[in-house]
Amino acid sequence: MRVLTAFLRVIDATSEWAGKIASFGIIIIIASIIYSIILRAVFNQGSAWGLMTSGRVFFVYVVFGAAWVHRLGEHVNMDILYRHFSPRTRSIVDLITFVSFLIFMVVMLYVALEEAAMFAPRLRFSPWLFWPPRWPNPVLAPVGIGLLLLQGLAKFVRDFYTAVTGREAA
Repeated sequence: MRVLTAFLRVIDATSEWAGKIASFGIIIIIASIIYSIILRAVFNQGSAWGLMTSGRVFFVYVVFGAAWVHRLGEHVNMDILYRHFSPRTRSIVDLITFVSFLIFMVVMLYVALEEAAMFAPRLRFSPWLFWPPRWPNPVLAPVGIGLLLLQGLAKFVRDFYTAVTGREAA
């Protein structure tokens, strides 16, 4: 049991660090949008670079932050009834819905790995010199999806423990 608890803590810590590191992407997003605004307002010139950069960084922010958000239980829930359930009943409901989560995540990981396999060997860049490269998102997506899948498995283990024992897992 100690090995399992230690493994769950490693998954939690990895998710937390990935989320915290990804959160610095907001600074890049804000800076690129401000750059675009200044370029448009002051110099009367448009630039797709700011929007392209902010969009690509936001993708990484979401993909790497998802596991941390899942760990904290901050995803959107339809909890009209759920919040009134006992911890054991909530765990049982979560175990049932885990099947949908698992199928969705495995499909997402499969598609992301196919995309990464297509982009990674060629390190595709944008067709224009000053646009951000295209390859980081498809290459990083499987990593972030894998982190979310691991965090989901950790939640599954905790829910199983709670469903069986009636006590919440650490």
